[in-house]
Amino acid sequence: MSYRVLIVDDSSLMRRMVVNLFQESPYFEVVGTANNGREGVERALELRPDLVILDVEMPQMDGITALRHLMDCCPVPVMMLSSYATEGSALTFQALKWGAADYFHKDLLFSNTADTRVINDFMQRCKLIVMNRPQEPSMRVLLEAMLTCMKMEKDLKAAQHTLKKTLVRYNGLVLKFKQEQNGFVHTSCVGELFGIKAEQVVGRELVDFMPAHVARRHEDRYRRAWAGEEIDWFDTSWNGRVYRTTIQPLWEDDDVVEAVALSVDITNQRRAEERINRLIHYDGLTGLPNREYAQEYIQQALEIAGSNGRTAAMLFIGLNHFKLVNESLGDDIGDQLLMNIARRLQKLGAEHGHAVRMGGDTFVYLFSYREHSEMKETIDHLHAQFHRPFQFDAQDIYIGCSVGVSLYPSHSDRAEHLLQASEMAMFEAKQQGRQTQIYNPTLNEQLHRRMEIELHLRKAVEFGQLKLYYQPIVVTENARLVGMESLIRWFHPVLGTVSPGEFIPIAEETGLIVPIGRWVLEEACRQNKQWQDSGFTPIVISVNISSRQFYDPLFTESLVSLLHRTGLAPQWLELEITEGVMMDIHTALPILMDLQSLGVNLSIDDFGTGYSSLKYLKELPVGKLKIDQSFIKHIDTNAVHTAIVQSVLAMSKQIGLDVVAEGVERLEELAALRQSGCPFAQGYLFSHPVAADEAERLLSETRCKLDEQLNEILDID
Repeated sequence: MSYRVLIVDDSSLMRRMVVNLFQESPYFEVVGTANNGREGVERALELRPDLVILDVEMPQMDGITALRHLMDCCPVPVMMLSSYATEGSALTFQALKWGAADYFHKDLLFSNTADTRVINDFMQRCKLIVMNRPQEPSMRVLLEAMLTCMKMEKDLKAAQHTLKKTLVRYNGLVLKFKQEQNGFVHTSCVGELFGIKAEQVVGRELVDFMPAHVARRHEDRYRRAWAGEEIDWFDTSWNGRVYRTTIQPLWEDDDVVEAVALSVDITNQRRAEERINRLIHYDGLTGLPNREYAQEYIQQALEIAGSNGRTAAMLFIGLNHFKLVNESLGDDIGDQLLMNIARRLQKLGAEHGHAVRMGGDTFVYLFSYREHSEMKETIDHLHAQFHRPFQFDAQDIYIGCSVGVSLYPSHSDRAEHLLQASEMAMFEAKQQGRQTQIYNPTLNEQLHRRMEIELHLRKAVEFGQLKLYYQPIVVTENARLVGMESLIRWFHPVLGTVSPGEFIPIAEETGLIVPIGRWVLEEACRQNKQWQDSGFTPIVISVNISSRQFYDPLFTESLVSLLHRTGLAPQWLELEITEGVMMDIHTALPILMDLQSLGVNLSIDDFGTGYSSLKYLKELPVGKLKIDQSFIKHIDTNAVHTAIVQSVLAMSKQIGLDVVAEGVERLEELAALRQSGCPFAQGYLFSHPVAADEAERLLSETRCKLDEQLNEILDID
């Protein structure tokens, strides 16, 4: 048996010399030669030799590159030839890494001194290479191909198993289908969805295992996919579940030969999205749409009303004294109150009514109407709901509201503008003490003014723009001055004089009332102590205390520190508490007892306008009631006012309380009060609020100067 040899060398002389060596051996047969690497690879593929003698350095394709090609496409034993005198010698080591079986140096083989031992060594090594090769190259290729196919088959099975597990885990289904005649027949089914199994699907059409409406929806997209369109995700509902499907055509050359549809159950994802959407767009406490969603939600309702040719009213509802409820009764009661208010709004029963919670103590109610009388009736019904008490643990809570109204489409047809307009109207209603205010364009200027006031008010204390004025409190019998009420005034270099009625509500809403109230209290104590040090007869100075100050846990402690700093004895300070603070008598009473223990005087301001309960009044550690000026006005001619004031005076006498009548402006009012036995009064009749230097002048006179007619009424010499 002889082995087939291919000689590859770019030197024709070298090829002849190598050919001669192998022709002299009985073991080899030279089947071909080639003069460069490229030709050598082609001849090897053609001849399938048992051995290739390959030169390292050749043009077009060198021996190393040719070797790599041979190892990839036609594995065959290769003997590399190189020369000592060239770089090829070093390359032979690289050739061994790429699969060459051996190498030999031409210099040894064909030198003039070469002997038969060198030639015999070369030939013997070539023979060993061929004899010791592990197997035929063709068998090796086949084996590698077979192993590759087996691995691919194993990987495919693993991938299919993973796909099935994934589809089961995510409740998914993969369907393959093709067109037959006028329909689409399924060729395979992997996974399960809504109870569909492979035996129900393979060889069948959609209508065989899907409801008709679902099958029609899918068949339309099957047809488009068969036309070559890639179908993006689309959602379908079935048996209370939602699933999402995509369809991809499978091409062969230029034709669609099959298509694959992947469906996944997304019901849980959709529900999670809905929950997230609800958290984002709806108030977690009341369940109503929130401020973030309000504009979009209201715009949709307006468009529905507009399409029906209807008009609509937007009510912006601001709760009165809600912060006081939270501070006095606690957040839990406040939350329950908000939930009850939301329920009452939803039960108003207006046509196409929609309620929205805009913030902490504000709501919006939108409804459509035909006649103006219907709108008025709904607003009246709203206020009636708020006039009813809210009951919590056998306790009645009354909370009013101020309502701003904007109209669609007369004020605007956009939700954003209607919200702004109704909110402006609500602020105006609060400021003017009204229940309802319909928007008008002049409110824009008022809103700008309000924003400007809030901006500058934050710096008013720091820049020394706030001043205290003082109004005397006198004995009705002789106009003798016995006390002063401190009243804040604001003088701004740009805004001018800003009325307390304008900036105090803003201070209360923004929380600025706390630092302002702290400054007022300290300034009043400091001034009263200064008057005493100047030798004036000591008087009691009264300071109004906001509910925020009153319920501050550190208020009593800070008051002790303040009295110590100013040096004012506590009996010369009177704290005026509004009736609103008394809403929760159980919370307020311990605080009042602590204040009384300090030695300061306590009075209830604006009595008759708020929440005082007569059954608790005798238990409160207060020494004085100040009757609101609304009951004093025209007391000389208004029988109802007279009866109310006389009842308060009688009750106060029974439980040992002093009484001050506020807002006395006319001689006749003073005469009526004196006749009714009211001991103290204050008002413009005696003095307007005045600055500290003018107040000092009044103190020096001990008695307010009155005109002759008033002197006759009081019988003063």
